[in-house]
Amino acid sequence: MEEEIKKEEKTGIFYPHGNLLFVRDKFAGETLKIKSDGDLFDVVDKDWEKGYTPLFISEGTANKKMNSIRSISYLNYVYNEILSNLTDFIVIYGLSMGDCDTHLIKKIFSNKKIKTIAVSIYNENRELQAIQEEKIAIENKIKHYNKEIAVEFWEC
Repeated sequence: MEEEIKKEEKTGIFYPHGNLLFVRDKFAGETLKIKSDGDLFDVVDKDWEKGYTPLFISEGTANKKMNSIRSISYLNYVYNEILSNLTDFIVIYGLSMGDCDTHLIKKIFSNKKIKTIAVSIYNENRELQAIQEEKIAIENKIKHYNKEIAVEFWEC
């Protein structure tokens, strides 16, 4: 008999700048959920041919990204509801934490319920000094909003 997993034990995975499970109609601008029984990449390819593009925000500045996030209900929900209610321990993977991500950094790390964060760092073929400088810059950005948070780094 399997033990039932309690809601608070589940791990949520969210992509504040997009999701392959959603596409945009480039003509009507609406967002649609992909329904698939097969290979996701085949579905994305077929949808692309129909004029649907994967839902990803890639605009350059934080302000432009925020405008796009606000215009898409899924991303707006993740930004306003999920990122505001993160607790205890979170993992960040694939977020550069550069100036173009200021909107996410502020939203996530202003939350005082977060105690520890593990941040992925790409180390391959990089000088140790460059890695250390990136870690210091990321930690400073996080601590600007939450001085009490413990920051850990892991190689991805």
